[in-house]
Amino acid sequence: MSARRRDLRHRFFHARGASYHGADIAKIGFIMASGFEGPFGQFYAVARARGWRQAELACGHDVMLDMPNELAALLLQWT
Repeated sequence: MSARRRDLRHRFFHARGASYHGADIAKIGFIMASGFEGPFGQFYAVARARGWRQAELACGHDVMLDMPNELAALLLQWT
């Protein structure tokens, strides 16, 4: 990643009151599509270790297509 792009990402996150690079970001969560065989299980474990909100939906990778109502309800619950 270029230095310019890193700087833009850094400014983007700080402009919204969040932080970046290892610091806590308010209201972050991880939704695991548990019906999808992919590499994301390892990241779900990392999210748990970081204390992020977590949820699992038993569907394929395209959660918004497979379970739109459940996804919308979850996102509304998290806001």
